[in-house]
Amino acid sequence: MKDVTGEAEFPGDFRNGALPFGWDSFDEDTKLAERGIDLNHGRAVIMGIVGLMVHEQIGGTLPIVGAMLIEFTYRLL
Repeated sequence: MKDVTGEAEFPGDFRNGALPFGWDSFDEDTKLAERGIDLNHGRAVIMGIVGLMVHEQIGGTLPIVGAMLIEFTYRLL
């Protein structure tokens, strides 16, 4: 992807004039805050996806958690 129109306000701004969601009505401080919030949400999503991939590769249950569940089940009986 690249800035086709040459109107990018910052690195990574790939709107190319196609997404008019009110971004231009924000002041500079609000734009900076919104970019930071968006970046943090993206990082959280990436960590969630990594967690899902790790869980899938481990398969089954974790040995420590599985042992704790078995012990807890025996205490209930």
